[in-house]
Amino acid sequence: MTSSDHPETLSIGLFSAILICDRVSGAHFNNAVSVAIYFMEGKWKANLKLFILTNIAEIIGALIGATIGSIILPHQNLPVPRRLEGITYFEFFLWEMIGTFILTAVILNVKYDNNMQQMPITIKALSVAGTLYFLVHHGALISSAVYNPCVGLSLELTAFLRKRILK
Repeated sequence: MTSSDHPETLSIGLFSAILICDRVSGAHFNNAVSVAIYFMEGKWKANLKLFILTNIAEIIGALIGATIGSIILPHQNLPVPRRLEGITYFEFFLWEMIGTFILTAVILNVKYDNNMQQMPITIKALSVAGTLYFLVHHGALISSAVYNPCVGLSLELTAFLRKRILK
């Protein structure tokens, strides 16, 4: 069983995290989003330190999450990005790229669109969480539906270390 088997769990988790962290950090949680926001704002020098810190925090957060998941579920294999049987590497790459693009575009719309800025945070969080639900629900048929480079990297690293340690 993987997280893509239960997209509602991921969506509820992201919804909750956005509500908790929005005012503190902007609730990016995804370095693809952080990179997009850094480029959209174009304040290269002024935002560089925050951009670097945000990406480091996202990587560390993903590693801690994957490690805790490994400890809590020691007898289950945590999901790692995988190409399903019958899916070409190109199809896998294309779906992950399109899914990451869609999720990032929705988050940028929520952050920068004038109409969305007037909406309560719960509506904003629901739009992002709903998009994630849709993408994971449908993307799991083609790829692992990760859409977050930090999460993909941390799951691969944790799986690699578990194999080495548990040998």
